[in-house]
Amino acid sequence: MRMITSMFAGAVLMLSTPAIASAQYANNAERKNIVETAVAAGNFTTLAGALAKAGLVDALSAEGPFTVFAPTDAAFARLPDDQRTAIMNDNALLKRVLLSHVISGVVNSSDALKMSGASKETLSGMMAQFKVNEGNVVVNLATVVDADILASNGVIHTIDRVIIPIEVEMAINSLQRQ
Repeated sequence: MRMITSMFAGAVLMLSTPAIASAQYANNAERKNIVETAVAAGNFTTLAGALAKAGLVDALSAEGPFTVFAPTDAAFARLPDDQRTAIMNDNALLKRVLLSHVISGVVNSSDALKMSGASKETLSGMMAQFKVNEGNVVVNLATVVDADILASNGVIHTIDRVIIPIEVEMAINSLQRQ
């Protein structure tokens, strides 16, 4: 379970002011870290397994702070079978996808609601584009469905789809043509 918990850490996206967030979250000893919190939630089994496979658990269990946009099991199930299989069978692609869900720093939902039109760099180097649609925060094409799940080293926002960087889509298309 520690391995799965540590793996989840690499998938976390974080935004905002690290110094403030660090003081706010790191001293909260009664809370679990991001990976432990996600594993305990029970609806991130696929994400936790992917984090373990990609070797990212320790990264997301670290001090942070991080903001993670965490796709649920249902979000992973929405991916076309061939795309999901290609990502899960290629550690480089898997790691790129997972790190596209994590931003260094903390962005709470109240902050995110003010960020429409703004972007933040994810740990993969991809830009996460924020917008507000009918009162809901949208990151790239993923809608936040459950916000502000606090952890000792940051915050988790549950999203309804997996964020796939364009270069990963292109790599998958290239693999499928071979």
